Amino acid sequence: MGRALRTHVERRLFPGAPDIWQRLDARRRFADMRAPILLVHDTDDDVIDPAQSRAIAAAYGPQARLIETTGLGHGRILADPDVIASAVEFAVSEAAPAPSPAPAAARRA
Repeated sequence: MGRALRTHVERRLFPGAPDIWQRLDARRRFADMRAPILLVHDTDDDVIDPAQSRAIAAAYGPQARLIETTGLGHGRILADPDVIASAVEFAVSEAAPAPSPAPAAARRA
């Protein structure tokens, strides 16, 4: 992260807040956070190190799914048809309601 951005976050957004970088660390697990996580990162990303997504995926274990692409860089990844299809599939599969148990009357029949 650039020094100017870091200084802006520390001084302007969170003045005097202790340990702000530990609080903002995406690898920090929250006990009550149960939502599945989809991470999509390109190995040729020249803006954000792919190791960042790998570290988040490792921190969250089976709760996280990491898709790594190659050759899309930082900007083209969101327009890639395979990435879009994977993201839609993930969202749809996670949004589907869990099957509800049959009513008691139906189970007795």
